[in-house]
Order: sequence, then C-alpha cells, then structure tokens
Amino acid sequence: CGPAALAMALGAAGLATPPEQLARQVFLPGREGTLQIEMLAGARRNGALAIELPGRLDALLSETAAGHPVVVLLNLGLSWAPSWHYAVVIGYDLDEAAFLLRSGPIERQVLPFETFERTWARGGNWAFVVLPPGQLAASADEASTTTALVAFEKTAPPLRTATAYRSALERWPGSLTLAMGLGNSLYKAGALPEAEAAFRSRSEEHTSELQSRITI
Repeated sequence: CGPAALAMALGAAGLATPPEQLARQVFLPGREGTLQIEMLAGARRNGALAIELPGRLDALLSETAAGHPVVVLLNLGLSWAPSWHYAVVIGYDLDEAAFLLRSGPIERQVLPFETFERTWARGGNWAFVVLPPGQLAASADEASTTTALVAFEKTAPPLRTATAYRSALERWPGSLTLAMGLGNSLYKAGALPEAEAAFRSRSEEHTSELQSRITI
C-alpha cells in the first residue's frame, strides 16, 4: 500500500511515477512494508516536496480543501496487534461527517470522521503532503516546511530547490534559514549574481534587525 499511496500522491503533484518503480525504492522486504522515512525519501527522490503535517483533523481538512491529497498512516488493527496501512485522503463530506480516501484498490472509500480519527490515532496521527516545488502545504508551519526544504535540497537539482525556497520566503520573508537556502541553491546552480543578491539582501536585513535591537 505504501508505493501505491505514494504513486497516487506524486501523480496528483504532476510527477507521475509507476508504483512498480516506487516499490523498488521504498518497499522493505524484511519488514514487508514501507517505513515513514522511506515514504518521505521516495517523494523527494522523485522531485517532490514531502511536508509532514500537524497531526490534527483540521490540518487534513485544510489540505484537502486546498486540493492537496494527504498520505496518512492508519492502524486498521489494534494497538497490541497492529495492521499498518497507507491511504490517501482526497476529500471530505461535512454533511456525512466523513473523509473520502483512496485506499489500496478502493478508489473511493467513505470513512466516518470518528472511525478515521480512531484508526489514524493508532497510527500516530502521521500524515504528509507531496507537492511540486513552488507550492506549499496549507497547514504546515515554518519549522516543518524548512525541515522539508533542507531535506529536498539534498537530492533535488539546485534550480528546483531555489524555486521551492523562493515560495517559502514569500510566506515567511523574515526567515534567515530560508534566505540562506535560496542563496546556496542559486550558488550551486551557477547563478552567481542572483546568489550574491540573495545573500546581500538578507545580510543587510539581518544587520538592520540586530542594530535595531541594540538601539532599543
């Protein structure tokens, strides 16, 4: 179910990848499944941002409302006899108080909020979205987004990483880490004037902030 769920999320992000290819990348025969860290790495390896979400129902509602399918880990068994399962939340129905999921071979599974919340909690309330560079999760905060970008930078082409950092800086313009990430990505891509401008701009802003604090 891990490769299938990841393939669906990548396809929705415009990065179609065959499940068979993903299975070779993320499936662990010894564990007869896929760990969360492999799911995140598999998304990044195929050109996508993988951003972990807060473990709250409102985060899932925000992402699906924004058109972002959400990969979730459910425990369909019991706490002492787990049955792990990855599914993809693709929508919700407030009138029916239910989520809509792609779950294995089931293209449209309707799962009541109460049932979903119970099985999701047994899975640790773990969820993430798969997005193309330039898009951001609707519910993720600066810290989780920065973590995702730093991990993405390790495998993605520099210009794609720069696109992702620019998008994040539009939402959090005061972030020194994101600004340095943008400058580093541009430098790696050989865009030296742009890299210098990025470093200089943030350095001047940071210096001004420090002087303001000292003056106060």
